[in-house]
Amino acid sequence: SHNGVGSGCFFILLIKIKRKEELQMNEKQNLRLKRNVGLDYVHTFLSNMNMQSSIWVLYLAYCGLHLAQIGLLEGIYHATSIVCEIPSGAAADLWGRKRCMILSNLCIVVSCVIMLFSKSFGWFAVSFAVQALGNNLNSGSEEALVYDSMKCLGQEEHYMGVYGRLNVLIEVAQGLATVAGGVLAEFSYFWCYAACVVIAVLALLPVLWLSLIHI
Repeated sequence: SHNGVGSGCFFILLIKIKRKEELQMNEKQNLRLKRNVGLDYVHTFLSNMNMQSSIWVLYLAYCGLHLAQIGLLEGIYHATSIVCEIPSGAAADLWGRKRCMILSNLCIVVSCVIMLFSKSFGWFAVSFAVQALGNNLNSGSEEALVYDSMKCLGQEEHYMGVYGRLNVLIEVAQGLATVAGGVLAEFSYFWCYAACVVIAVLALLPVLWLSLIHI
């Protein structure tokens, strides 16, 4: 009988230890999910500090391209965006949202590097196509990952508040980028695009630290 009592107490102790470990794991998971929202704030701000957005036409003209060529490059960007819209959505389902966001940021880095060192229409066309692909890969994945994080935390009703703050960050970042891009371009187009490369690399870091969501 003493052995039975001892076995019962040991079994109860094991259950308590297991429950404690599960609670600790849940707390760690919740912390990672909360961190996702903060990391996305950082990523959103950095990824919208796109200084080339205000000077790319002037830069291409400076590189010797005619207005017709510049217009064609913009057409290539939009055509690539349309063609890649559905495949990029399928990629998010197949590869996962975090991987798509990583690929998106890598595309932006590559695009900026090509713009920095290229002087030919062909390479500029590649840069615009890669940038369009990168933007498509990120489209929807970022918002969905944040929403899923909040859903796992049981805080999905607060998502619109988070979404609103993200939009404010976008507007602020784009405003600052427009001014900074103009100032840097006045000094040197090279340093403006070099800064774009650095910012694109920095924007990749918070994405690498995002936690995967399992629903």
